[in-house]
Amino acid sequence: MELKVGDVIELKKGMDVYGHIPRNFNRSSLMTASSITRGYLSVGVVYNRNTNITGSVEDIKSAIKSNFNRSGFNIGDSKIDEFLKDNIVPLKDEQLLVKEGEYLVIDTRFGGGSGGGNYYGGGGGSSDDYPSGHKVYCQALKDGKYDRNGVRVSFYQSGCFTCMITDIKPVRTLKKELRFE
Repeated sequence: MELKVGDVIELKKGMDVYGHIPRNFNRSSLMTASSITRGYLSVGVVYNRNTNITGSVEDIKSAIKSNFNRSGFNIGDSKIDEFLKDNIVPLKDEQLLVKEGEYLVIDTRFGGGSGGGNYYGGGGGSSDDYPSGHKVYCQALKDGKYDRNGVRVSFYQSGCFTCMITDIKPVRTLKKELRFE
């Protein structure tokens, strides 16, 4: 059964969904990045951001020295160390969690597949062909009601994707008037 807009579903611990997450949660090399990327998460699992930057400091120092040298300037390691010590503040540990509970289906689409093609050159051979699927976009409810600030996640009901929830049924339906109620 394909879900439709207005359906209320219950996401449970361990279900995998796509969500928009800070880039520094999924790559330690980007721990100071503030941009958002699409990633996949498991419902009910707490993700901690890695704020240990000691492994990246040598890379930072190398990049600073390289940029100065390219511009015709010379800077010593002690000056770089002093600058970094005075200007890099460890980030506060943060957690990310997609909570279990009721979510409202706010949109659905069919797509995301690949028409395939031969990536190995020549005729015949392997192709990377996978079917499109029914993608569901949903938003967390608050106290059983629509919450414009609720967490938004998505998943596929069909196809061949990382985040698939194929056996899910609506627990109820909300009507949309001027807003979901």
